Amino acid sequence: MADGPPDAVARTISIVGALGGTATLVAAGGGAITWARFHQAGLPADQAVAATPNTELVTVGAVALAVYGVLAALAVLAAYRIDHRGTPGRHTQRSVAVLAVAAVGSAIWLSQPSTSEAVLGAIVTVLGAALVWFAVHLGLRRRTHARLLPVAAGIAFAVSLTLTAGALWKITGEDWVGIMAAVAGALAVALLAVARATGDRFRWFGVAIFLAVLLFGGVMSTLRTASATKLQPAAVLLKAEAGGGGIAGLYVTETADRIYLADVDNCVRKDLVLTPTDQPVGPTGRIIEVPRSSVRYTAVGVRQRLREANARAPQLLAELRTRDTGRPAPAPDTIDPCTGEGPLDLTRRAFTEVEPARAAALANHFRPILRFDSGEHWRPLNVDRLLAERTPHGDPRHRVCVLTGPDTQNDNQCEPVAGAADLSDEQSAARVIDFAGRQLDGSDYRSPALAACPGPQPAQLYDCDRGPAAAMYYRATESGGRTYVDYWWYLRFNDFGRGSIRDFCKSRVERVLIGCFNHESDWEGVTVVSAKGDPEKLAFVDMASHEGVFRYAAAELERVGTRAIVYPAQGSHAAYPHACATQCKQPNGRLPETNTDGRAPWGANRDCPVATCLVALPAKGFNAFAGRWGSPSCEPAGCVFAAGPKTPSRQRRYKRPWCFTAPGPRLTCDGKPL
Repeated sequence: MADGPPDAVARTISIVGALGGTATLVAAGGGAITWARFHQAGLPADQAVAATPNTELVTVGAVALAVYGVLAALAVLAAYRIDHRGTPGRHTQRSVAVLAVAAVGSAIWLSQPSTSEAVLGAIVTVLGAALVWFAVHLGLRRRTHARLLPVAAGIAFAVSLTLTAGALWKITGEDWVGIMAAVAGALAVALLAVARATGDRFRWFGVAIFLAVLLFGGVMSTLRTASATKLQPAAVLLKAEAGGGGIAGLYVTETADRIYLADVDNCVRKDLVLTPTDQPVGPTGRIIEVPRSSVRYTAVGVRQRLREANARAPQLLAELRTRDTGRPAPAPDTIDPCTGEGPLDLTRRAFTEVEPARAAALANHFRPILRFDSGEHWRPLNVDRLLAERTPHGDPRHRVCVLTGPDTQNDNQCEPVAGAADLSDEQSAARVIDFAGRQLDGSDYRSPALAACPGPQPAQLYDCDRGPAAAMYYRATESGGRTYVDYWWYLRFNDFGRGSIRDFCKSRVERVLIGCFNHESDWEGVTVVSAKGDPEKLAFVDMASHEGVFRYAAAELERVGTRAIVYPAQGSHAAYPHACATQCKQPNGRLPETNTDGRAPWGANRDCPVATCLVALPAKGFNAFAGRWGSPSCEPAGCVFAAGPKTPSRQRRYKRPWCFTAPGPRLTCDGKPL
């Protein structure tokens, strides 16, 4: 009675279940892939998916899973040939193990590894699969009565799978490969559980295999999309009655009455020059909705990396204009959208130095209130006192050396620094101040004045929190009807302790590829901008944060009267307008930042008398030094710091206090150039 009604019903249910599960996976896969693509591009992904018709989501899922559907059918046939009953015996366990290894192997292959990476990945996969299979086999044994054996098998399974996934992540350099190894292991256990639960009825085991392969393919397609986003450039030419003109951007979707385009900023500023990348900059992406009734022509290109798609979109718009007029359209203003702001407005404006007495009064009037992170070790220093530090034997603690390369110095060409007057070299940039202290985080150095610091002195500090050793520097200028009070503070070490930064600084290879973010010395600060025509009214504060100087209006700031509260990040000392205790991000919204919990106010916030703690930046002396503040070498052997900062007068914020980084990466300057 093998073909009797009960068996026929079961077969029908299994087929319907397979078809329903496949349709669900296809639709869900399309939605997940679409969401991941737009989310990774910095766009509001929920809005993009909501605007996308369901038929398009199904199509996306079907295209992504078509190959996996064929592979799933072949996997079912292979499993049936090995054991047509689908029982959880050795044959089935081995077939599932082989299927898992093949799945992980496909992930490794799609990561485009080198030959050595592929071989090493294959070895790790096989060894990991053997360990996982052994753990699962141990847990499925029926004859054992030991209660601890299943627990031990579960622990062995978890450890084996974690080690395998971590090793593959490290070998390929792709996190999604490690994730897929874990997914493959979890699905393998699920398949064996189905085989055990359904006994010798292969159809259920076969359906499970089919859906598992599809699920594996859907997850992998989504993760790969998120790791290497590609978007379609697009352009829309509007009808004359709709205002004419056109829109160049990225294609999102279209419906019967709407076309959706997107605008994503992918320009990062390096030394004030905008450079295109394949990553979006912060939450700048937006979706543009265009009624079809307003559209004359549209053009959509092939999927490309974000940088290429953003560059191609203006070309598509020029091609549409040519098509519309029948005459060659003018070349697009730019192929590289990062040059769209035109030449950088670096004209040196007409400005005047505010006379000393009034500058001191304004500096005290607007003086920022610094609230450091509770884990911060350093405090703003009086540079004249720093350079005059002596050893117990009376010898200078610091020296000036000649640089022989970006990360090397000639220790045979060093001279002691007895004070600021020794920094008389205003021309040669190939010199560096080598400060005492050799560890990456400066933890081996303590200020010689530490014991004499006026209390209360926080225990974790390596420098004085207040007193004669503490200082904030200023400079005041007037231009275009505004007054700019430039504040600078010097800290002995930049210690960006996030992640494995210190390890990067130790490895020359990783230092070149990734960069070392730690260095001796840190010149940081903010620029206070007055209201136009009223030099004593606070309008903005421009805060220096890594590669930008970001402007915040007075209404956005935490203030005490005209004094803005500034939160320096722990170790990196970038300035922020608000506290952030955990999971902090840099102003671009993507890169991590150290904490800025603000729980350690600077001791000199209240007691900072003009000319003693609040000091005018000198025109000469240390402020004219042309070299770098900080040696590139440190301990342990082989460790190299990043280049130390330049003195304030050599930095652009000092030279052009009227320029700042607008929302996004673009540079904006007050007033008009000469």
